[in-house]
Amino acid sequence: MTNRLGIDYDTVKAINPKIIYCSVTGFGQTGKFRNQAGHDINYLSLAGILDVIGEPDRPPAIPGIQMADIAGGGMNAAIGILLALFARERTGIGQYIDISMTDTMVSFLTVSQHMHNLLGQAPVRGDSLLSHHYAFYNTYETSDHRYIAIGALENRFWSVLCNHLGKPEFIPLQFDETRRVEMIDTLRDIFRRKTLDEWDTELSQLDVCYAPIHTFEEVFDHPFFKDREMIVPIQDSEGKLQKAIGVPAKLSETPGNVRTPPVRFGENTDEILTELGYSQADIQDYRDSGVI
Repeated sequence: MTNRLGIDYDTVKAINPKIIYCSVTGFGQTGKFRNQAGHDINYLSLAGILDVIGEPDRPPAIPGIQMADIAGGGMNAAIGILLALFARERTGIGQYIDISMTDTMVSFLTVSQHMHNLLGQAPVRGDSLLSHHYAFYNTYETSDHRYIAIGALENRFWSVLCNHLGKPEFIPLQFDETRRVEMIDTLRDIFRRKTLDEWDTELSQLDVCYAPIHTFEEVFDHPFFKDREMIVPIQDSEGKLQKAIGVPAKLSETPGNVRTPPVRFGENTDEILTELGYSQADIQDYRDSGVI
């Protein structure tokens, strides 16, 4: 597409050698899949990520967020551009950045690959150290059909949790393969005895790694995220106050902030079509006929 439009890297570089040019695609600019269409689910699949997400003996679970698009492609593009800017400060020349969203997902396997190198063990869906295999790192249903996440990986956290739940005998059995299912079932039974709010109140007083599993709506109303300025108020184009997601990187001297709201559906339709040469009469005809 960029070659056809005459805005490919080589053409642009000939005009300005200092240009930093970043391409974000599903499979990158080289290799057999470079021209293949794809979406987030395809990149996660090819990279082996979907194979390790979910429960044992169940189909792979599709994440509810676009991991490859956002955490992979978007963030790595930003990092790549920053690296290229830093390099240009020293060399005076720009460069081309090839971001493959599939590549970025393969990089998420770094820890798993290291463990495979050390122990010869490949991760198994829902049955690895940090994925439902042990009682100390798991999710549990509460009496109100909500869920709580326990991440008591270190023994000191596991000890605090076991003592609080009245199961001190589980402390030395944290990694015991012969008792792990028993411990998981026991904790499932215990956590079903109280509501999520009750567990949250109790566990918040202890030195233990836990968190209530929040709904989407709860995140946007939670005082913690408001205090952290991750949920910020902003006026939309119609003057209505909306909630926006803030800037996660908190810089002490040059803090970022959200200046403009997300566009509404169709907000820039007239502007874009006008720039493309369509008259107001044309635009109105398209609107009347349901094209836009």
